[in-house]
Amino acid sequence: MKRLLVVTEDASLVSRLQAEAAEGRWEILAVRERVETLRALYRYAVDTVVIDLETTGAHTAWVICEHIHDTSDVPVLVLVSGRPNEQPLTALRHGADDAALREVTTAEIMARAANLAQHYDGNKDGSPVMIRDGVLIFDVTLQQVCCRGKVVNLTPVESQLLLRFLREPDRSLTVTELAEALWPDSGINDGRTVKVYIHRLRRKLQACDPDRQYIYNDRTIGYRFHGRSAAVLECNSERVSSPG
Repeated sequence: MKRLLVVTEDASLVSRLQAEAAEGRWEILAVRERVETLRALYRYAVDTVVIDLETTGAHTAWVICEHIHDTSDVPVLVLVSGRPNEQPLTALRHGADDAALREVTTAEIMARAANLAQHYDGNKDGSPVMIRDGVLIFDVTLQQVCCRGKVVNLTPVESQLLLRFLREPDRSLTVTELAEALWPDSGINDGRTVKVYIHRLRRKLQACDPDRQYIYNDRTIGYRFHGRSAAVLECNSERVSSPG
């Protein structure tokens, strides 16, 4: 059974999600604030987090997003009100993996959560299980990068972004191409939002391999991944694993 962690003070929202989840294989866990959220993440095997921006507050919501993505690869869906400072793009820029208006149906919320959880579980589209680029190894299924024994977890969006770069190394990709890889058919084509995820992925790759810069800005086009003899590894060959 999958677990959905909902951060909200709206008991009616929790009740509606529980009723919707009763039709599937989901357990709904509800918390009210940041400390409870972090405790639940460590205590339970959470598959997706939903943050209700209206009752949580923007500052707390963004702090939770940042902490989750700094310490795990659990995806985050943020429910926004649609007010000027609470638009879906604002949530994406602050680290959400997906965003939806609070007024959507609980069925859509659960469908979005399930979609994020599917990507979190591993790659489902037949892509290579592992890719090596120089000393860097990207485990597509585990959503991890490894370099000289050091392992860094990626979020589903970061994994999709890295996979898109690795498919065409040393080619400058436009913001539109990268946005389509991250949010297919969504119509999102926002340079600032893509920039947020480029920054997050670049920071994690740098933490894994401080000796090399991977992603370069191309001021006239977009972004370019500097590749080094990238190769697909066999499924039964070397695996990315934590040291020891």
